[in-house]
Amino acid sequence: MGELARNPEVLEALGTVSGALGSLQKASGATALAGSEAAAASYRAAVARNNEVLAGRAAEDALAVGKLEVARSARGTRQLIARQRVALAGRGVLLDAGTPLGLELDALTFGKLDQLTIQNIAEREALGFRTQAANFRSEAALEELGRRNALLSGRILSRSFQREALGTLATGFTKEDDEGTTLATTASTVARFVPRFSRGGVRRL
Repeated sequence: MGELARNPEVLEALGTVSGALGSLQKASGATALAGSEAAAASYRAAVARNNEVLAGRAAEDALAVGKLEVARSARGTRQLIARQRVALAGRGVLLDAGTPLGLELDALTFGKLDQLTIQNIAEREALGFRTQAANFRSEAALEELGRRNALLSGRILSRSFQREALGTLATGFTKEDDEGTTLATTASTVARFVPRFSRGGVRRL
């Protein structure tokens, strides 16, 4: 083992291999990091899509509640007019002219205004929820784009490190020293020492 450690060619060969392995580790790390970032973006996109659905349902609920309130208001107006007519008729007042008619028209007018106000409030509330849904939809699209970009960037970076590893090996094992010896030749020298190591441990050289 000491002979190997003292051989500069062997040390250089081992350094080349170590450098290549380091680049491969970086490639693996880049892939893992990209996968993690993509998974996080995918989760955020799923949350945004779910929020979009909830906001859409809230908009529909707002309109449905608005319709119920409009119907309730209209029913209240009709009941008010009916009570007025009953009260006036009980006094023997002519209902289709003069003050009785004016009271009925006022009730109809204010009732209609109330119904329009309720409908307007419901539509504005629904519009707010629909705007939220659109924002969540855009957010989901951006997160999905981020997921794809993370995977693409990770792939590019990983391949860059892989090429770096191949370049390190190609350069190191084809470089000649002053005696014309390449590291590939040195690798063969290292290989000759392999049989000297037993399964039970390192044997002294």
